[in-house]
Amino acid sequence: MKIIITESQHNSVQAKLKDMVKKLGWVNTSKVVGGSENLAKVGFNSDPMEYLNTIEETFNLVKNDKGYVFFKNNTGDTLMVYLPSIQSLFINQHLVWQVLKIGFNLIYEEVQDIITNWFKDNYNLKVSVSRGNSAQTQFW
Repeated sequence: MKIIITESQHNSVQAKLKDMVKKLGWVNTSKVVGGSENLAKVGFNSDPMEYLNTIEETFNLVKNDKGYVFFKNNTGDTLMVYLPSIQSLFINQHLVWQVLKIGFNLIYEEVQDIITNWFKDNYNLKVSVSRGNSAQTQFW
């Protein structure tokens, strides 16, 4: 059975899903819509840049004494760490990288390219992007 919704209904659902992602995170929100791929499609038009722009709205930037810049979300989780001295950006494997990989069906190099371009467009910085491993993220 197909359900037909208007564009304004779709936009309303999409806005609510984006708000849920900001408040509850990807995993909890994806359960509401039947999985990560459905959330990517319905909530973000299958566009990973829309997802990155949405989580950016939750960023709280924190700089430590070594000059590292931590991109934290509204619950205090570190999503990214920028090391200006070596122009490197480390991405939280579980909270960002896996979302892009599984939800948006991207391979490693595609995730790197998308984040590199997004970071350049939004922060005017050229970076080398790497996935942070579990050992690193426990100290973030």
